[in-house]
Amino acid sequence: VSVLKGLVTRKVNKLTKQWNRRYCVYVNPRVVFFENGTDGGYAIEDKVIGFNLRYLKKYRGEFIDTIVPHEIAHAFQHQLYPNDYHHHSKHWKTLCQEMGGTGDRYHYFED
Repeated sequence: VSVLKGLVTRKVNKLTKQWNRRYCVYVNPRVVFFENGTDGGYAIEDKVIGFNLRYLKKYRGEFIDTIVPHEIAHAFQHQLYPNDYHHHSKHWKTLCQEMGGTGDRYHYFED
């Protein structure tokens, strides 16, 4: 489990470093993990990003490739488009896809 958490944290750090430079902003969210619920992850503005450990353990690579950029895009959306109140807007979708994510609003992982 600690190896998987480390992979997610490294991907978060890599993406935030890359996109902070590109957009001249400072996004440095605290990474947390949770095990209940059906959400793959969540972002609280650009402050905290949470990831579902249950899905991470089950889907590993697919989770890291889709959920991590999805949530990082929300953090950057908050910084770059603070008046964009639609969480899965065109701005968010573009950011997500540029970060290597799918741009899908929802995941399709099963318990």
